[in-house]
Amino acid sequence: MGMNPVKEKQKQLLDESSLTRLLELGGKPLLMRMIAVFLEKSPENAEKIHQCAQRQDFECIKAAAHILKTQAVYLGAMELHRLSSQLEILAKQHQLDEIEKLIEEWNSTYQAVYAALEARQKVLGCV
Repeated sequence: MGMNPVKEKQKQLLDESSLTRLLELGGKPLLMRMIAVFLEKSPENAEKIHQCAQRQDFECIKAAAHILKTQAVYLGAMELHRLSSQLEILAKQHQLDEIEKLIEEWNSTYQAVYAALEARQKVLGCV
């Protein structure tokens, strides 16, 4: 019996060692705050990526992707970090076609990470 690919994908959304490191550094309050900031601030930057791509505003895409890339790495969302990094690089290179191809995958990963962090927040009792 192999691993369920859907569960395996969900498991990989958040790197537990990154979350454990935040707990070790600042305890539960730091982890709760980092999750709360992501849940509060990231939707604005996620929306910016879509709006900026429609306007072909590469500086705007680059800035929003950079912020999300940084937030993602701190919370162990390594796939979101990787995709945000790719968006940032493509924006620097003005590769609109490639950005448009990547946005769908980026968006589904972002939504999954957001949901996983919302669930983690509830488990931690931050709401």
